[in-house]
Amino acid sequence: MAGSDLEVSRALITYYANVLAHAVRIIAVRSLGNITERLAFDILDRACANQLVSGKLVVRASQQQLADSIGSVREVVANVLQALKREGLVEIRRGGLVIVEPEKLMAEGLGPLS
Repeated sequence: MAGSDLEVSRALITYYANVLAHAVRIIAVRSLGNITERLAFDILDRACANQLVSGKLVVRASQQQLADSIGSVREVVANVLQALKREGLVEIRRGGLVIVEPEKLMAEGLGPLS
């Protein structure tokens, strides 16, 4: 269909451009970002995936799972999460997090890339 329908071709190109842009952002944040930026990006990414299922920006992951995901240790992740909590960006609950201020957390997660 893409070969014969211009609208299908445009939709596919737009989709793949967005996938590529997201991949570039992940690589940049994970390789150049500090711990706060990497953690903020990671929990937003997880919350967005969960939102499609539950409709809420909730992250169901342990601090150790988050630390493993961003290449850090649990103690550092715990400290950063407490700082994000003090700023009012997340609520820490048993078994996960609730993102309270997604726009502000996004600003943390994008750091110098925004």
